[in-house]
Amino acid sequence: MGGCSSLGVALERARAFKPSDFLNARTFGFAASRAWVYLLFLGIGSSAITWDRISLPPIAFVGSSLFLCVALFGSAVLHRRLSSVRKKPWFVVLGSTLAAVGTLLLATSGLARELDSVFLALGVAFTGIGSGLIDLCFGQLYKDVREDRFPFEIPFAFFLASALYPIIHFAPAAVGCLVCTALPLCAGASLLVAQQGSLGEKNRPEGSGLEPEHGANADPEATQRVNVFAYTWKIGTCACLVGLADGIVRSVFLATAGNGEADFFTAPLPISNLITLVVIGGCALLSRNQDLRFVYRSVTFVMALFFMLLPVFTGSAFVEGTLALSGYGTFNALIWILIAFIARRFRFSGTVAFGIGWGMVSLGTLLGQAVGTTVAQLPVLAAGTMDTARALSLIALLATCCILASYLFVFNEEDLSALTERPKTAEARRKRFQERCTRVAKHYGLTPKETEILILYAKGRTRKHIQDELFISRGTVTTHLRHIYQKMDVHDKQEMLDKIENWSDE
Repeated sequence: MGGCSSLGVALERARAFKPSDFLNARTFGFAASRAWVYLLFLGIGSSAITWDRISLPPIAFVGSSLFLCVALFGSAVLHRRLSSVRKKPWFVVLGSTLAAVGTLLLATSGLARELDSVFLALGVAFTGIGSGLIDLCFGQLYKDVREDRFPFEIPFAFFLASALYPIIHFAPAAVGCLVCTALPLCAGASLLVAQQGSLGEKNRPEGSGLEPEHGANADPEATQRVNVFAYTWKIGTCACLVGLADGIVRSVFLATAGNGEADFFTAPLPISNLITLVVIGGCALLSRNQDLRFVYRSVTFVMALFFMLLPVFTGSAFVEGTLALSGYGTFNALIWILIAFIARRFRFSGTVAFGIGWGMVSLGTLLGQAVGTTVAQLPVLAAGTMDTARALSLIALLATCCILASYLFVFNEEDLSALTERPKTAEARRKRFQERCTRVAKHYGLTPKETEILILYAKGRTRKHIQDELFISRGTVTTHLRHIYQKMDVHDKQEMLDKIENWSDE
C-alpha cells in the first residue's frame, strides 16, 4: 500500500508540472553555460573547439581549471567587496564576454603562429575566470529559486547541455567554434533576463557569508545551531573526493578502452545526463516531501554501483563512458542542488557558498584528471593482460571506497539532517498542531487529501502555495476546501481555525 501511495503521489506531482517550470530563461541560460563547459573541456580532447580540429595541449584544460578555481575561491574570500558589484549587469556581461573571447582565443591559438603561446595563455586565463564569474551569477540566481524546483530544473538543464555535444561533434569545425563562442554570451543574456524577472527576490538582503541571516526563508532557531560555513566546506570536500575518484577512473578507463575521447563522450554524455534527470527527479517525486536525504542516499548508491560495474564492461567505450559519466554527472547535479539549498534556506552568501562548494568540485576534477593521467601510463595498464584487468578492478574498487568514505565520514545523512530538519522545539510545536488537525479531520470524516490540505491551509498557506506544494490544480484545491467547509460545518477560514484551536479529545 505504501508503494502504491508513493507512486500515486509521484504521478500526481508529475502531472502538475507546467512547461514554464522548465522552459524559462534561467533554465536555458544555465544549460548554455553547462554546454559551453562540456564543449570547452571535453572538446579539448576531441578537438571540437579549434578551427582545424587539431587538439589543444593538455595545459589548456589544466590552466583554465586552475584559473576557475582561483576565481571561485578568490570570490569567496572577497565576498564582501563583491556583494554589491556582483548584482550589477556589467558583472554578468564581464563574465560572459571573458568566456567568449577566451574560447575564440583558444580556437585560434594553433593558427596564430608566433602568437600562438600568447593566444593560448590569454585564452586559458579568460575562460577560467569567465567561467567562474558565470557560475557565481547562476549560483546567486538559483539561491532565490523555490527549493522544490531544484531536483527537477537543474538536472533538466544538465541534460539540455549534454544534448548539444554530439551535435557539435558532427558539425563542421567552424560551426563548433562559433557555437562554443556564442554559448557564454547566450548564458549571459539569459542571466540578465532571469535577473530582471526576479528583482524582488534578488534585492533581498544577503547574509555576510560567515553568519546566516535571519531572512524571509530562514529558520531563526535553525540558524543558531547550524554552522553553514562549515557545512559548505564539508560538501565541498565531499565533492572534491568524488571528483578525484571520477577523474582517475575516467582517465584510466578511457586510456584502456583504446578509443578516442570523442567516442567516449559523444553518445554516452547525453544518455548519462538523462539517467541523472531520471535518478534525481524520480527520487524527488517518490520521496516524502521531496526529502533531500533520500535523494542523497540514492545518488551515492548509483555512483558506487556504476563505478563497481566498470571493470565488467572493459573494452566497451560506450558502456564505460555511460557508467562513468552517469555516476559523476549525477553527483555533480546533486552538489549544485545542495549548495543552492543551503544558500536559500539560511540566506547564506551565494558568493561564499558557490565559491567554496563549486570551487572544490572543480579542484577535485582537476586533481583526479592529473592523477588519472599519471596512473594510466603505468605499464601494467598498457599490457592488456590479466594483470591489467585486475588493476582496473582495483582502481574501480578504490574509487567506490572513496565515494562511500565521503558519504559515511565527510558529509553524511546526519549532516544533511542538521541542515534540513527543523529544531526539536519548533518541530514539537509543529507536530502537536498537525496531530490536532489530524484528529479534527478524522472526526469529520475528511479524506487523506482533504486532511493534507486542511493542515496546510490552517498553517496559513495560500491556495497558490498549496497548489504548488501538492502538485494539484487550483480548481482541485478549491473543490477540496469547499468539501472541508461542508463536512466541518463552517463558513470561512476563521471558523475553521476556531474549531481546530478549541478542539478537545474529550
